[in-house]
Amino acid sequence: MLNRIFLLLFFGAYTSLSYSQGYTFLSSYNSDGVPSIMEPRDVVTSTFLQRVKASFPEGYPVPSYNPEYIVTDSKSNIIVYEDADVWVTFVSEGAGYKNVLGFYTFDPSNPPTEAPTNSEITIVFPNVSASGSGGGLIAGDKVKLGTFPANTGIGWVLLANGYNGSTVTNGLWKLYSHPNLNPEANPLLRYHNVILYDSQTDRLVMGFEDIRRDYGNCDNDFNDALFYITASPNTALQAATFLETANVVGEVSSGNDGGLESDGSLATAITKRNVNKELKNNKADRNSPKSMIKASAQTSINTVSTGLADFFPNIGPDSSTAYVSTPTDLVGITNASQLLSYDYFNGSTLNAVGLVIKTINEVYSHTKNICDRVGGASILSTKTVLIRNQYPSTLITFKKTDESIEYGLSFSARIVADSTFEYNSHWIVQEYATGSDYLSFQLWGKYPGSVFYMAESILAKLDTVYHLTNEIKFTAPPAILAGSGSYSQGKFNINILNRNKLVKTLNVGGAYKVAENETSLPYLKQITLNGLVNQTFTLDAPGVFDAGLFIYDADSLESDGLYLADGAWVANYEPENVMNSNMVTFPQDKLPIENNHFWIERAIEASGSTKNYYSIHRPLRLGLKPQDLSAYNYLTFTASGTNTVEIVVSRKGIINWNDQARIFVSLTPDVKKYYIDLAQFINNQSQALNKTDINAVTFSVISPDQNYLPFNVKINQLAFSKVGACQSNQQVVASAYSKEKYESSGKLEVTNKNKTNANIQLSAANTIELLPGFEAATGAVLKAEIKGCGNN
Repeated sequence: MLNRIFLLLFFGAYTSLSYSQGYTFLSSYNSDGVPSIMEPRDVVTSTFLQRVKASFPEGYPVPSYNPEYIVTDSKSNIIVYEDADVWVTFVSEGAGYKNVLGFYTFDPSNPPTEAPTNSEITIVFPNVSASGSGGGLIAGDKVKLGTFPANTGIGWVLLANGYNGSTVTNGLWKLYSHPNLNPEANPLLRYHNVILYDSQTDRLVMGFEDIRRDYGNCDNDFNDALFYITASPNTALQAATFLETANVVGEVSSGNDGGLESDGSLATAITKRNVNKELKNNKADRNSPKSMIKASAQTSINTVSTGLADFFPNIGPDSSTAYVSTPTDLVGITNASQLLSYDYFNGSTLNAVGLVIKTINEVYSHTKNICDRVGGASILSTKTVLIRNQYPSTLITFKKTDESIEYGLSFSARIVADSTFEYNSHWIVQEYATGSDYLSFQLWGKYPGSVFYMAESILAKLDTVYHLTNEIKFTAPPAILAGSGSYSQGKFNINILNRNKLVKTLNVGGAYKVAENETSLPYLKQITLNGLVNQTFTLDAPGVFDAGLFIYDADSLESDGLYLADGAWVANYEPENVMNSNMVTFPQDKLPIENNHFWIERAIEASGSTKNYYSIHRPLRLGLKPQDLSAYNYLTFTASGTNTVEIVVSRKGIINWNDQARIFVSLTPDVKKYYIDLAQFINNQSQALNKTDINAVTFSVISPDQNYLPFNVKINQLAFSKVGACQSNQQVVASAYSKEKYESSGKLEVTNKNKTNANIQLSAANTIELLPGFEAATGAVLKAEIKGCGNN
């Protein structure tokens, strides 16, 4: 005691207790247990803390929600692979205990089978408690462990409640990073720390669970004490070999944009919805809760939402507030009979979304994993989680087209009887039984924990207020799946996520349609995996409107479904102002293999009468995703008709339809080839078209008065072109139904190099016609040049 008093006097506020319980200390420490040799404090950004929060969500057990953290091959220690300095930095703590962090070294080739002695343990932080919470640590407080030679293993130990306010004790129990050293009898319960790699900061983030995991009061969330480990050189720890932290990037999408069915009509349904919301500017403002109704303040429920509000909490994850965002338009274009969605906001930030859909006699014909990929998202990862430690579902990490990250899961409650439900969650919609009504829940959010919160709330309601049967039906995602896919310009592009790094041949099979109103045709190709986690394949495809494909292994029952589609041709008009309207699409025979055109596939023919307007919209890509067409100078097509049409080239960056650039073109009864310089498209501010974010082309017949105006418009071979009418060596491809004559304003000269008696006529409209009787030997080369255009 005299020695201790002397030391207190000698060091003032700091105490060196190297003899406490025989532990070794890096330095003295003050009464709050703060070491005296701290390095300059690190900057710990809010974005880093968000990733830590996403990786170690409070109150959600790792065995149920992040089981991959504590499997037998997970890493809970570090190895120094080259001579290096090593530091440990405090992040946060969420414990009632005053824990102690220490480390020990070991030979990686001979891991310890017995716990290190106290003298072999070096104390890093005598009191892992934050300032204002029983200690004095602040996020970023950093201690250097020392300089270590190559091939040194560093293990970790947490002394649970080991700081008594002045002294480091043995605590309630010692918890080691080597599971075999921990006190639980069950080996599966011996994991007590997790180490994850944060690639954006090159840090190894370490979380501890400080309660014995065989005790009933253990929450198993592994965030009771959080640190990160760094080294110099940073290559010494081979950090990239660890599991990674969860990403938190960007904003999540509103429930008002969610939920479209994944059957063969998906492309048309998406296009109709996007045209109404985006091109016609009928989209509700979902960027701010100011324009939305609070769920708690909603005085009446729309008939499409009757009874569904009971399943969602009004106060959401992180005390967020629920606002109604129901996409009521889905009732008209999907098999939904009722639906409701809530957007959960923290201030002005959208945190999470819950969508519930009721269907009759079948499950909702959409799975989130299909529809989000249709919309351009990529699946980065999938894993099975156990909601409320009982109900399995698949958590999917999506990367959206704007690079934001979204976490989502889905499950359905089959209605067995009044107030009685059966839990279902399947990867493929065909796994759901038909003949019953369903409530389908789609949940997504900025953080995994936000999704878990909503899932637990809903299932708690189903299990307590209502009744869930004991039968649980679940199908996990396949080990090999399509991370993303798209169709464009005669090609299927598919990225395969091969998490087990298999080397094998897979089938890509299914059916496709060449046009909106055509029947399906079979499709089958094979691809070979090379063992990489991610591998991209480009498969030739004929002109395609949409395709339902399955990626499957002939030796396995597992398969993944993928829906790919082009933008759909859709008509838009006011029914009360149009009579006898009809629109038909025609398939594209083939696409020329060249890079001068961006083809807008399939021809259309529309007829009827209007006393207002009749518009035909064609998104360049499904979902009105924009395309940078800066390299293209013309809009080219063949057309016939007796009307003047308004042509609008739409940009994603322009919200108001009237602000889009446009031009008027008078059609002729005879088919004519048009090359329109894109510089001629002018908006209402007399500004030329910006070609960086083009997302649609629209043809409209507009009646000049209130009288019905008949129309019959045919459009074919629509493309954005790099070359104009006066440029030679262009390949012309006609659709099956067309008999076009291609026109130009220049002087035409045609020669047949292999035969002199070719039957060729130059028409008055400067059109080359190869008349009946034209003959050429096999292999003949025809050359067409337009003189006087400066390109010959």
